[in-house]
Amino acid sequence: MKVLRSIPIVVILGINALASSRAGAADIKDTARAKALQVQKAVVTIRLVAKIKMSIMGQNQDQESKIETIGTVIDPDGLTVTDASSINPASTAQSVLGILGGAGLKIDSEIKETAILLEDGTEVAADVVLKDSDLGLAFIRPHDISHKFDAVTLKNRTVQPQLLDSLFTIGRLGKNNNRVLTLTLDSIRAISKGPRTFFVGGTGTQENLGCIAFSSEGEPVGVYVMKQKQANAGEASSGNPALSMLSSLSAAKDILLPIIRPISDVIEVAEQAKKVKTAEKQVNAQEKP
Repeated sequence: MKVLRSIPIVVILGINALASSRAGAADIKDTARAKALQVQKAVVTIRLVAKIKMSIMGQNQDQESKIETIGTVIDPDGLTVTDASSINPASTAQSVLGILGGAGLKIDSEIKETAILLEDGTEVAADVVLKDSDLGLAFIRPHDISHKFDAVTLKNRTVQPQLLDSLFTIGRLGKNNNRVLTLTLDSIRAISKGPRTFFVGGTGTQENLGCIAFSSEGEPVGVYVMKQKQANAGEASSGNPALSMLSSLSAAKDILLPIIRPISDVIEVAEQAKKVKTAEKQVNAQEKP
């Protein structure tokens, strides 16, 4: 006669936890796929032409550069949010130069042309209407707001995200890869609390700059942006060149940090952006009888 031994309750709990974890992973994947189908047209490419101005030891040099980055339409009128550093290539370069001792080199950029490239290839002329460098947010609006766009609806959250909460992001690849849609799973690995709280995701978040981070329920949590700290020239330098380079690379991790700016901040600045009157709109208003 066989004797049935009882299975320890710890083992049962462990099996249940593993099953629950796997079910949770499956649920967020299903949610992400469904959300992507719903809002994929709101994930757009922003195309810009920037004039780069460089000053090296008093010698000036100008050149034009074409830039593409990702943005997310958040209003049916076409208002689009993106990462401020992505549309200002000079800001990141200047931050890095600060820790590498590039005191004699100054870089600045000026946006000459802006367009929103929709999923079907339609190019819509637009303007950068507001840029908040402190929060890392920038907003682009089409010249013609009579056209209605697919948009992600933003609303303030009543429950704040916690450490290790699961997230997903809907983005796009670049021009060379046909700008196809991407889905990325992420989680909150750090929360910085202060006057302006922000979240830090896992690896690969730099690829999602300008994209919205969604909760496992499919609700917007925030927008991926680059947090930048302006460093003093040569602040990480030392007498040994090799040590100086290692120190500079270490300092760069603190100066350039991809973060998730909370949705409450995005909504707050978006309301300001909606009120900005561009020169293009003023001209159009004057042309009307």
